[in-house]
Amino acid sequence: MEESLAFTGILFQPVPWSPATKRGMPAELEAYHASPDHTIINIPPTMMFKAKIFKPSRLCAIFRKESAGVPEGQGTLT
Repeated sequence: MEESLAFTGILFQPVPWSPATKRGMPAELEAYHASPDHTIINIPPTMMFKAKIFKPSRLCAIFRKESAGVPEGQGTLT
């Protein structure tokens, strides 16, 4: 099965570990970490430099997995 990724428009800055943020992300976004329909990608520093993003120094992006033949909107996090 072929899969592609679609950017959800959600960017976040990683946060230090704490009992409330065990995954290094804001607690309200942790549902995406558990979702089989989403993936979280660390944006490489070289890409941020090319985009002239200097602060924050680290960013992550959330992408939705899309399978060929699955209508858009199916299998999304609600």
